[in-house]
Amino acid sequence: MPRSFYRFTTFDQNDFNWLTRVTDKDGDGYGVRFQFLSAFCPSCGKFNQDAVFEKGFENTCTRIRVRKGRNILVTDDGFLCVSSDLLKSLHKAGAKGFESKPLYTGMYWHVLRITNRRSFDPKVYRTDEKPCPACQRSGDYGLIQNEREIDLPKEDLTFFSIDRERGQGGYDLFVTEKLSDVLHKSGAKGGDLYKLWTAEEEQRLKDNPKWRRKDGGVSLGQHRYGPTE
Repeated sequence: MPRSFYRFTTFDQNDFNWLTRVTDKDGDGYGVRFQFLSAFCPSCGKFNQDAVFEKGFENTCTRIRVRKGRNILVTDDGFLCVSSDLLKSLHKAGAKGFESKPLYTGMYWHVLRITNRRSFDPKVYRTDEKPCPACQRSGDYGLIQNEREIDLPKEDLTFFSIDRERGQGGYDLFVTEKLSDVLHKSGAKGGDLYKLWTAEEEQRLKDNPKWRRKDGGVSLGQHRYGPTE
């Protein structure tokens, strides 16, 4: 039976959730946390997410602020974070394709780095910027929406991502169908899963532009109007 694959995104945030940056006491400006300065390009300000993860987050005093009940999110600087309880559920289910490091704040949140990185069609992304003369980065725009645009994993229960950072930092995140089921059963709240288009669906849409599929999006219990913890 064919498997489905999903792109993971998260929107439901109403606070300043950055792991690499800090706001000033008046809230009208922000800067890079000192311990992560070496990961940032001094010319354009873009950063290497892997270098930040390698530094770790135990001593940053970083606090994740989310709507009540939420236990999974992607921060404003592109780090996938889950609660301790959700991380335990992922390990218990045997989920693959990631490693984790704890945040300082009570060890309630953990940062996940996706290790199952897949080759993809770079033409999916475009840029309107000239490369930075110092680090050669430029912001990438666009989304992987079709199965043919990325090398799909053979594992049934895994996170996966693109195999290089986007120019502005961070990796696009994906989950297999079986992992999406585990997230639901584990009570994951705070994200959206968008099903990648199969070749058959692409052809069907090409033949009939008015056709619409009914199972293209899955919500992980958004809390759009709840209070912030």
